[in-house]
Amino acid sequence: MATDYKMRVIIAGGGVVGLVLANALEQAGIDYILLERRDEISPTIGQSIAAEPNGARILDQLGILDEWKKQGQALIWWYERDNNGEVLLKTDGVKLGGSARTGYDFIFGERTKYLTTFYENLKDKSKILLSKNIKIVEETDSGVVVKCEDGTSYEGDILAGADGVRSKVREEMWRLANSQVPKVVEHDRNAMFAEYRALFGISEAPPGILPGDCDFGYDKNRSTLVFGGARNKAYVFIFEKLDKICRGRDIPRFTKEEAMAFVKKHSDFKIRPDLTIADFWKRIDNYSFVCLEECVFKLWTWGRIACVGDSVHKMTPNIGAGGNAGIESAAALANAIKWVSENSNGQRPSKELVEKALQKYQTQREARAAAMVHSAGEVTRMQAGRSFYHKFAAKMVRLYPGDFIADYLSAYFSGAEMLSYLPPPKASVGGHQPFNPSQGWSRHESKLKRAVLALPFLAMFFLANKVMTVANVVPMLTPMIQDQAVTWNMTSMPLRTKFYNVKPLDDIWVPINIFFTPALYGFDAICRTQTLSLLADYGIIVAIWAFESVRRANILTFAQIPGLFTFLGQLRGVGVISPFYYLLHYISSPVENMQAADMRLGRLNYALVLLPTLLLTHYIPGYAMFHWPTFSGRESWLFLWQMFPVWVYLTAKVLSSFIPDTTLSDRFESPTRDLPVIKYTIGTLAAVSSTVWVFTCTTALLKNGISGVFLPDGLPGQATDFVTFTREYLQFDEIFLFGNTFIWLAYLFWDLKHAGMIKTKWIQLVFYLISSVLVMGPGTTAGLGWLWRETVLANTRHRDAVIRSPSEKSDHTEKMVMN
Repeated sequence: MATDYKMRVIIAGGGVVGLVLANALEQAGIDYILLERRDEISPTIGQSIAAEPNGARILDQLGILDEWKKQGQALIWWYERDNNGEVLLKTDGVKLGGSARTGYDFIFGERTKYLTTFYENLKDKSKILLSKNIKIVEETDSGVVVKCEDGTSYEGDILAGADGVRSKVREEMWRLANSQVPKVVEHDRNAMFAEYRALFGISEAPPGILPGDCDFGYDKNRSTLVFGGARNKAYVFIFEKLDKICRGRDIPRFTKEEAMAFVKKHSDFKIRPDLTIADFWKRIDNYSFVCLEECVFKLWTWGRIACVGDSVHKMTPNIGAGGNAGIESAAALANAIKWVSENSNGQRPSKELVEKALQKYQTQREARAAAMVHSAGEVTRMQAGRSFYHKFAAKMVRLYPGDFIADYLSAYFSGAEMLSYLPPPKASVGGHQPFNPSQGWSRHESKLKRAVLALPFLAMFFLANKVMTVANVVPMLTPMIQDQAVTWNMTSMPLRTKFYNVKPLDDIWVPINIFFTPALYGFDAICRTQTLSLLADYGIIVAIWAFESVRRANILTFAQIPGLFTFLGQLRGVGVISPFYYLLHYISSPVENMQAADMRLGRLNYALVLLPTLLLTHYIPGYAMFHWPTFSGRESWLFLWQMFPVWVYLTAKVLSSFIPDTTLSDRFESPTRDLPVIKYTIGTLAAVSSTVWVFTCTTALLKNGISGVFLPDGLPGQATDFVTFTREYLQFDEIFLFGNTFIWLAYLFWDLKHAGMIKTKWIQLVFYLISSVLVMGPGTTAGLGWLWRETVLANTRHRDAVIRSPSEKSDHTEKMVMN
């Protein structure tokens, strides 16, 4: 039996996807022929195309990217403009989402030059056959036969349909599959639809349109996109909503006369205040006027046939995803074909082997492709103001433009395919956010799943709320408030009822202040000792929450407003309230949110002032209220300390305003710049906390024992006097606060372990926790645990991150097909 059979692939279509696949197969050492229906490989048509980071990495692997860079222009500035051409936002967020994180810019250029570049990169151009209009496809027992209208026929082992949105290969695949899966075929025949149409043009750049400028124009039911290209070129797109949604064969094609009418209709659209569509049209070189089809088909493969690119996933062009999605699919298909070649033992590959690989190719790509189609369509609708939701979404994007746009694009690029049999290019492993096939669009961790996993926090809330009930103590407080005096063991101390001279505010704090008087006035030495230790430990929790609040990954989450939780904690007990903070933080902050190093980054100016802020607003008032020489002075400090969540916010805001905010540059150049400051702050507070802990424990050992200070004798609700209630309430407050904190840290370390970012065993982590609490106290333990996680996030990458050097051999092909 012969063992030197050379597998052959037939590629239908000589566009972007077909030529990328041809280059990929050539470099895999797999024989192919490419059938192109036109009589030239790079026709001059009015379209442009962008190489985005997901596509650029594959082009880089193929050795095409450098040449394409010479032909194209990198995107520099992203503008969004209203229908008068006025700027709504200007951001470099695209640059952040591109080269800073992935290693690649957005390179925009003419489609015809793109095709020429791909074609010229091929070593054996005799495999490219022009004027080959496919007539019929037949499957045999041993392969697939493609017959063309000129009478020629070609036999191969696999047929790749890269022939675009009106794919002949897809039609033939439906015909062959119809007898076995008629419902699927019927669905796909009617699945494609168009809600928008667009004119694409290439022109001489009008004055003011600079290379790298990208202008998006917003209006009702229409929008524009203009890109300033290289060599004084500009690329213009005009989008308009159709009167009705068209489907399948009813999607219209347009005449030249209709294109002229379309341009006339929108000639007054202002790209910029002094620049209209009419100004572009005066300089137009060539153009295309088409409907914008959208669809992801169910049937991608049948037998030995696989469709790829626009023939199975067609999207609107507003985010430039279509061509790059096609390049990704070409890479995934090439990986599958390579696997078939390597596993056919030198013989003609069996139909079963081919089908297995092609089905895996579809499984590998369809969810991500569907996410791209959906997202591209949503951007089209957002820019054309299709609904209230889309208008609202557009406004939300502009609240945090540099973050939202960069994060949106980074999530899109993150999980991109690459050629598994070629090493990752050097550029792709040096960015702040490595490519990761287990993350990104369609692979986001479920927030619902995280919410279910975090249900123990709700249980902790209900338990704390039950244990730390205040119902029985309220009747004890009422006469004290009326008499303006705190009485205990025949001793009466004046109770201050005014401080802020704002009655509602003073009325809030007076009854709460009574709970602190046993410690402040020395009624209960145990309570005094425990509360002092709690204040030191609590400061570290406040610092952790404060650092989380300015983390870029926590934008638009509840973690941004820690003051809400600390303020409620002052009113009800932080042990009761903290589970809500931890629940919401855990749900909204998976590790994938910080796959980009700059997303871990916080504001350096805020980090620099946090330590003095906490000293001024929490530590000094907290300890002054215990040690001030007069009782009235202690009450004044108590009133001041009770409002520390507000003072922290205001003081940090004022102090940080005197220090330049370097976030915009740090996210590009130094995403770990805040880490030394964070370490210093948490380290300093941990030193204070552990010192207080050691002093407290030493003092307790000489008197009543450590357990008596930190462990309650009973439940607060069973106390018969307010002093006992206060001691047990604050003891439980500390127990629940740090119980919740350690559960939260366990969840965060669970995430790190699942991501392969730490290898420490659970038994070791538990040992570290117990040992640290006993020696240094719960506050220091929490601070050091959180700081450990912070260091891991700053210096370690997810286990699936593609960070190998180009010299290392990839094993992704086997995983791609078999997993």
